[in-house]
Amino acid sequence: MAKILIVDDVDYIRKSITKVLGDNGFECEMCKNGKEAVERVQENGYDLIITDMMMPEMDGFEFMEFLRSLPAPKGKTPVLAISGGSKTINSEMALSMVNENANAILQKPFGKDDLLKSIHRVLNTSDLQE
Repeated sequence: MAKILIVDDVDYIRKSITKVLGDNGFECEMCKNGKEAVERVQENGYDLIITDMMMPEMDGFEFMEFLRSLPAPKGKTPVLAISGGSKTINSEMALSMVNENANAILQKPFGKDDLLKSIHRVLNTSDLQE
């Protein structure tokens, strides 16, 4: 069972993702911003991190930069970036995220099937060792 950290400042989004993933056999923990996620990552290891990009205190860009600065294995944790779309992220930013820090990007709003497909794609193509 993969352990996933969900980082999003919107309560219902965190809870919705956690419900879908829990129903599909994943173990989930939640944080409301990148600052909380930094503390969690320093204490625990995860198989995948799902992070929103636009959050208060520490956004997803800053959080991913921190994550990638860590030594392996934590610094190599796969990341699925989620974003509210063209209002918060343009195609140049999206390409930069994928190339530098994220393994995949999922645009909000997304459905259960898109979320699960993205997660399975990232976990199957990562360096995850079970």
